[in-house]
Amino acid sequence: MTTGKLTGVGVGPGDPEHITLKALKAIRMADVLMLPAKSREECRAYMIAKEACGIFNREYNANINIEDKECMFEPFPMSMDKQALHDFHTNAADKISLLVERGKHVVFLAIGDPCIYSTFHYIASIIKDKGYLTEWINGISSFCASAARLGISLAQNNEPIHIIPGKYDLNDLKALKGTKVIMKPSRTDPDFRAYIEETGSQDGCSVYWVSECGLPGERIAYEASGIPEDMGYMSVVIIRD
Repeated sequence: MTTGKLTGVGVGPGDPEHITLKALKAIRMADVLMLPAKSREECRAYMIAKEACGIFNREYNANINIEDKECMFEPFPMSMDKQALHDFHTNAADKISLLVERGKHVVFLAIGDPCIYSTFHYIASIIKDKGYLTEWINGISSFCASAARLGISLAQNNEPIHIIPGKYDLNDLKALKGTKVIMKPSRTDPDFRAYIEETGSQDGCSVYWVSECGLPGERIAYEASGIPEDMGYMSVVIIRD
C-alpha cells in the first residue's frame, strides 16, 4: 500500500479569493481534512476554503467537492500549558499517522500561512519524525493582506521588517528599528496602548491597524487614535518608522 502524506494548506486571512491554485488542488486531492475546530461551521479556515471552492467551481466550471470530504475535528486547547499542548499535538499526530499509514492524504487547513505561527508546525514535525511525508503550501499572510488593504508598503530599500507575536516584551519592541508588525496584539495592555499612541504622534512614524482582514467584520484604522480599546483577536498592528 502506498503511504500517504500530511499537507498544511494556508487559506489566507479571510478573503476567499486570496486562496492559491495550489491550495485548491491540494484540497481537491485530499482524502481527509483536519480541522482545528469542533465542526465545519466553527472552523474559520474551512469556511474560507469552502467559499473559495464555490467561487472557483462557478467561474471555471470546476468540481471541487469540499463538502463531501471526510473531516477529522481536533479543537485546539486554549491553553499556554506546555505539557497540555504537547499532549494535544502528539495525540493529533498519532491519529494522522494512522491515516497516512493507510495511504490517506490528510490536509490540515490553516488560517493565513502555515509557515507563520501555525500549530501545523508542531504536528508536522512529529509526523516527519515518524518517517512520513509532509508538505507545506503557503497562503497569503495576514500582515501582507493587511498592508495591501491599507495601500502601504511594509518596507523599502534596506529597511528591515520585524514580525512580532502579541506577547513580545515591550522594551524589546521599542528597541527595534524599521517596520514592526505585531500579530494578535494584546487587547487590554495599557502599556502597549500608550506605546502605539506615543509612537503615532511622532513625526515620521505611522501606526496602522487591521482587524478581521478580508472578512465581513473587517475594521481598519490609519492612525493610532482610531484604534479601539478592544482591538479584536484577529488583528494586526503595523508601525512604520
